[in-house]
Formats: sequence, C-alpha cells, structure tokens
Amino acid sequence: CTAKQYPIFIKPDVGYGSRNVFLAKDPESAQEFLKAKAEVGDLLLCEYLPGEEYTIDCFSDRKGNLLFSRARERARISNGISVNTRQTNEHKEKFSHYANAINSALKPRGAWFFQMKLDHTNSPKLLEVAARLGGSSSLFRSQGINFALLSAFDCFNMDVEIILNDYSSELDRALSNKYKLDIKYDNVYVDYDDCLLLDDQINPELVAFIFFALNQRKKIILITRHAG
Repeated sequence: CTAKQYPIFIKPDVGYGSRNVFLAKDPESAQEFLKAKAEVGDLLLCEYLPGEEYTIDCFSDRKGNLLFSRARERARISNGISVNTRQTNEHKEKFSHYANAINSALKPRGAWFFQMKLDHTNSPKLLEVAARLGGSSSLFRSQGINFALLSAFDCFNMDVEIILNDYSSELDRALSNKYKLDIKYDNVYVDYDDCLLLDDQINPELVAFIFFALNQRKKIILITRHAG
C-alpha cells in the first residue's frame, strides 16, 4: 500500500453509513486493514479530509435553472447520517460556484444535493453529488422550501418560485425533528380545514402547540371558510 501522504482514509468502493472505513496513519496500518477487509471488495484509498463537512441542498427546474442552493453544516453525524445540521454562510461563494458548475454539467431536475468537506488547508473538496432529497434537507422545510412538493410540481411542468423565509434554523434529528428559530411573534394564525382538522380528526400536535402558545400569552386566530 503506497500513498504520497499519510494519514489516508480507506473506504469501500460500494458502501454506506461509514461501514468498513479506516483512517490509516502509516503504510503498515493501511496494509493490515486491507488484508483484514479483503472480503469487503474493492477499497478506495482517499485523501484524508479533517475539516468540517457540508451538504448543499439544491433545486433545479425543467428548464435547467438553478433556483435554490444553500449550505448546511453537518454538525453531528451518526451512521453516515447528519442528525444535527444548521444553515451556514461559510464558503458561500465557493459552494455557489460548485452548485452552478454541477447544474450546468449534469443538468439535474428537481431536488438534488452535493457534499463537501474541508481539507487540511481549509479548502472545500467535493465528496459526492446525489439526485435526490438530502436526508436532513427538511432543515429548509422550516423556512418554507418544500423540496418534495417543488419536485412534484416541476414533474407536472408547472413553473415554481422559491420563497425562503430569512431567519436561521437548526435541525436536530433524534426520533423527531426539532427546530430552533430566532424569530419573535405575538400572534398565531391557524387554519381550520386540513390543518386543525385532518381526515375528520383533531390534529393533536397542532393542539399541543396552541396550548404552548397560550401559555406564552400569544393570541390565537382561527382562519376558516367552514360554515360551522
């Protein structure tokens, strides 16, 4: 096993969830790992990237226009999945450059993303490009970007517009999504049909939020066209 510089990162050519990966600090440890994992299949010897890791969530329409690209830091990772992520403006110009270059070369349609990680000089390096919704792209759902619905509309050849609510948010994934928003409010507007009432049943999560808001002395306003 030869490499120009150590440490190196060893990973399967086909794999997922950070399984069967190894950080080799010298040729001897790399060789031992390669022998021990011979049954895994082809292994890749990669440059070790010690810095922060980012996902850049994107949306392109059927006309090839890149309508959205925003970066989020993969702050905590479990089994290869970002379980804590927050919006960031770090390396904004470089991420934007990559997004436009990938969009121009691959011409994706709908929601897609790419990932970058910082090397030892703090320079972002491209890890992957994927033609799907990022697992934690729901971070931007809390700011009004519904990637799934936008992609569905685009599939029906409908023109869409991106409207991003301009406040910071953070997503923590345990067994449920939780958002921390830096906005202050005094009034809560609740829609009755298909919101407070779902399939002829009361929405318990919304009711819980209403009582939370009442405890915070917020004003609750019901919006409905329902005759009752």
